[in-house]
Amino acid sequence: MTDNNLKAIEMNENELTKLKLLNLMNNEFDNFDEIHNLATLKALNVLNLTNNNIKKVTKGKLHQVQNLDLNQNPIESLETIDGIAAQFQELVHLRTQQTPLEDKYGRVNTRCHIIARIGTLAYLNGSVIREKERKDSETFYIKEVAKEYIKEDLSDGAVKEKLQKAHPRYELLCSKHGDPMEIVKREMENTAHASHLSVAHVLIQNMSASTLGNNTYRHPKKLSLSLKVGQLKRICYKLFKLEPELQALYYTPDMEDLFPEALDDDDKEIRYYGVSNNGVILVQERDLDKEKQEAEEKKKEKEDIAKQQEDEMKQKMSWNATMI
Repeated sequence: MTDNNLKAIEMNENELTKLKLLNLMNNEFDNFDEIHNLATLKALNVLNLTNNNIKKVTKGKLHQVQNLDLNQNPIESLETIDGIAAQFQELVHLRTQQTPLEDKYGRVNTRCHIIARIGTLAYLNGSVIREKERKDSETFYIKEVAKEYIKEDLSDGAVKEKLQKAHPRYELLCSKHGDPMEIVKREMENTAHASHLSVAHVLIQNMSASTLGNNTYRHPKKLSLSLKVGQLKRICYKLFKLEPELQALYYTPDMEDLFPEALDDDDKEIRYYGVSNNGVILVQERDLDKEKQEAEEKKKEKEDIAKQQEDEMKQKMSWNATMI
């Protein structure tokens, strides 16, 4: 049923009751309301919706599906992930590559949110989710949600209900990992305090392997918060002799923070990134050859992925046909 320009699909209750795999890639489905009646396929385990027009996933009853492919769909909202979790309650494998999600939120953030929001997943985009990654993703997620809660008036029942609806796993994950509210409040207070300061005392730490042997790898510095990232790179060059164009700078208020903030805009002041007293600037070295290779690989992946997955599905469907 691939490449048929399908926009909807009808399925009678007694049809294809033993079907385990359904390939609907390269069609024009744009809403799960058009395919929700696939719930009648009680044995359906693998559903491929690669390269359709799906932007959001509404709640339904496709709980039997464990392997879902949504590659190359215009999914751009993280709330869609909660829809996937609600509709596919036994989901183990999920693919969401080549969607706007990573461009909008970044690869690491997107992966963390998906892992945290869909508790049943064991594999994401073909890679196994290990327990440490799951824990790190879930704790990162609840801290992000806590920031939203703090900014809102939770005495307003409608606001609280809205937040709970937007983050259905938040309370469960808080009971699992502990409520991050107080920690987040302190971090936000420190950031707010820093916004009223003109300078910050920080530690600049060199993480570049090629220059570690030449200089002291840590330098305490007093920095003006109006300093721009590009100017900070020139300071780092004087300290570590690493050319500015090779620098990738990150900021963390705590060295145990698993997700330091990328200082990714040379024209922005460092106060924009929440730089404050006792924070750490991490200086890493870009691998330009690797970045070029990754860009080429991503381009090639975009060209090859449809063919690769279609071949896989043909093989699975051939196997499935013998089971019907």
